[in-house]
Amino acid sequence: GKTWDHVGLEASYQIGRILVDPKNSDTVYVGALGRLYGPNRQRGVFKTTDGGKTWEHSLYVDDNTGVIDMIMSTNEPGTIIAALWDRERDEFDSWPGSVKKPEGVDGYDPIRKWGKGAGLYKTTDGGENWTKLTKGLPTGMMGRIGLDWQSKSPNVIYAIIDCEDIG
Repeated sequence: GKTWDHVGLEASYQIGRILVDPKNSDTVYVGALGRLYGPNRQRGVFKTTDGGKTWEHSLYVDDNTGVIDMIMSTNEPGTIIAALWDRERDEFDSWPGSVKKPEGVDGYDPIRKWGKGAGLYKTTDGGENWTKLTKGLPTGMMGRIGLDWQSKSPNVIYAIIDCEDIG
């Protein structure tokens, strides 16, 4: 950590997670959350196979949906699950004055914390193809998601999911 090199992705702003392939440290996945205020295209998963000299936009949903968390299989580094969050932050950093709050929203939530683009996406081929996961997950719009892979059982993951189907 004595020296650092900037390797791109300037317009991605906030980074949700960085994963390094344990078999090849030149292969890196960056989960970009994007701008805090307003849409931008530099969201989703970016991949480099040359240590950051070039980047490929591996997973993109839309200008409002970015990666808040990602996990990589310890047995198969090409298997990754990305948690995408579609949210809109506003200048208030809380729910605005006289606007009635919907159920499940407190005074400090962003103006939109659940969205159509949010959810869990999985690749088994190092980011070439992604599939949105739905089985066993909430059916309504999702919000922020946290992930962890169960280390003793490689077929089990844990997800904590904020969603509009609360309660």
